[in-house]
Amino acid sequence: MQRISMLRSVILLQRRTAGRLFRLVLFAVMLLQAGGLRAASGRMSLQTPGVAGRIPAAYERHMTGRTVRDTVYVYNRSNTPSAALAVSSDTLSTFSWYRMAGAVPSAAPFFVAQNVVSSRVDTLSAGGYLLAMETMLPDTVLRDTSYVWFLCNEPFTFRLEKNTAGRIVRGQQCGFIDFYLDPSSPALKPSSLRYYNPQTLEAFDAEVPVSFTVQAGSGAPGACRLYTEAGGQYLRTADVYAVETRYTFTASDGYGRVQRDEAIVLPWAVTADFTLRAATDAAGKYSAPLDVELTNAALNATSYVWNFGDGETLETAQLTHPSHTYRTPKNYTVTLTVSNAHGCEATSSQTFAVDASDLRNANVFTPNGDGQNDYFLPYNVSIRSFSIKIYTRSGRLVYSHSGDDMRFWEGWDGKTNEGHEASEGVYYYVMEAKGYGRKQTYEPENYTGFVYLYR
Repeated sequence: MQRISMLRSVILLQRRTAGRLFRLVLFAVMLLQAGGLRAASGRMSLQTPGVAGRIPAAYERHMTGRTVRDTVYVYNRSNTPSAALAVSSDTLSTFSWYRMAGAVPSAAPFFVAQNVVSSRVDTLSAGGYLLAMETMLPDTVLRDTSYVWFLCNEPFTFRLEKNTAGRIVRGQQCGFIDFYLDPSSPALKPSSLRYYNPQTLEAFDAEVPVSFTVQAGSGAPGACRLYTEAGGQYLRTADVYAVETRYTFTASDGYGRVQRDEAIVLPWAVTADFTLRAATDAAGKYSAPLDVELTNAALNATSYVWNFGDGETLETAQLTHPSHTYRTPKNYTVTLTVSNAHGCEATSSQTFAVDASDLRNANVFTPNGDGQNDYFLPYNVSIRSFSIKIYTRSGRLVYSHSGDDMRFWEGWDGKTNEGHEASEGVYYYVMEAKGYGRKQTYEPENYTGFVYLYR
């Protein structure tokens, strides 16, 4: 009998051991089917397909062994009528979904998914949700919770104040333009959603501000700011032009809400601009006396004041293109100041230089008619008066010239004063000149030399 009792005990122990082993094997198979045999983390991960953006919650929630920061998700009602949320785990779990009533979850879940690795709901309205995950392990139960808050962007209307022709009716200034919003359109303000810290019950307002850009004509868009005053809301831009311009404004919040409107602005501001042109001499210099031509390119002006930079000015109500002569070598700044009936004013300036007087000797020329070096012409810049005498080596005068502006003397062409061609050889010259600027006189004793004539 004792032997039979012992045998029965052994058999019973074997059966219990086999049962436990069977359950362990079954649990391993379930883990393999769920995505692999690995240690369960007990943490859930969230995905929000179709949601435009997310904002970190302003609070931190303290849990056992860790601190978490919940998420406020943002979606646009016009593009996404309702939000979708998916939750997943690394092992089979039970997911319970609760709606929040303020800072408190509902007593019972509105949806439960059991023994799954993920769960998803596609028709969530704006508000808060509590997701609770429970993972059953052989020797323990893992739990995790996440609070999710959805901000629903309500559509907004963005219209500029303008007349039937699409032009603004107020707000123009000389240096900027204020584009007022249509008073009949709702005031643009951030969307907001109140959410709560479920541990402290503290309330927070998540804001999604609206930003604005402006594009003038075909230019690049730039940021602009919305102002609110007693006269209404307006957008200001410093992109001001003296021609009719179409402005396009875009209002957006970065999370799917985008509205555009445009308006036309007639010329108001002025633009000062001009071109300056002067001829260079044979040496490529601006030689005195220098005649400068000024081409007026100002826009939308009714008054023009020229300051020529040498003490002389010209004021006119007509868009003229003046010219001016400069006789002293130095730097000059020409300034054009324009204005109009609106009181707008603009200025444009350009600087140039009249080159200093200079005279240098020359020593060879070949008057053979080939178009190259056919004249004996000393290098000269800004020479007011000039005389030259050329002699043979025996001292006979063969050529002479004098004049008030050396720029108009082509040079000695190798002919005598009687019009005969001078023979090849060496000639002696004497020059005397007066220049503009600091060096006024070029004395003959310093400007003599020999010139070689070859044909």
